[in-house]
Amino acid sequence: MLKREQRLVRQKDFDRVFSQGKSYQNDCLVLRFFPNGLETARFAAVISSRTEKKAAGRNLLRRQISEVIRDLERQKKLSLAVDAVVIAKPALPGRSFKEIKESLASLLKKADLLIQ
Repeated sequence: MLKREQRLVRQKDFDRVFSQGKSYQNDCLVLRFFPNGLETARFAAVISSRTEKKAAGRNLLRRQISEVIRDLERQKKLSLAVDAVVIAKPALPGRSFKEIKESLASLLKKADLLIQ
């Protein structure tokens, strides 16, 4: 799990990302983000029960997405000052961790949130 200061938790922050933020997507993920004016990036992972029926599967996907974000943070590759929501599509379950990592990294790169 991400540290509390790296997580998007308040409803008004979610609402701002969804109403005013930009969106990028690929075959298995959607990335919505909005600048937050803070010194840190905050993320949330959303996996609906339509995407994965079992709670254990949803939690696994959430942990995998969080680990990708944590790994990019450790490598200092993430741009700061952004609130972002990663939404899983129905094609995500069954993908390997490597595929999820590549998919999320490509979305972040497309959104210009990765530092090269």
